[in-house]
Amino acid sequence: MLPENIVINHPQKGDSVQGVVEITGTVVSDTFSSAEIYYAYTITDTENWFLISRIDQGIENGVLARWDTTTITDGE
Repeated sequence: MLPENIVINHPQKGDSVQGVVEITGTVVSDTFSSAEIYYAYTITDTENWFLISRIDQGIENGVLARWDTTTITDGE
């Protein structure tokens, strides 16, 4: 579970995504320095996380990243 000041509004857990997806939400804190957004495939033999975007300033109820899913293999 994420802390209250870190929220991903879209996409939600279990959503199917395709094309360029806007990841929206909030990352704010009095001590914020940076954040990173990663993805991993649900069903794999190893746990590998892949960087989508780095955030260098707080964002409240906005676009955290634009993820081009056309560059990755379909999966869960």
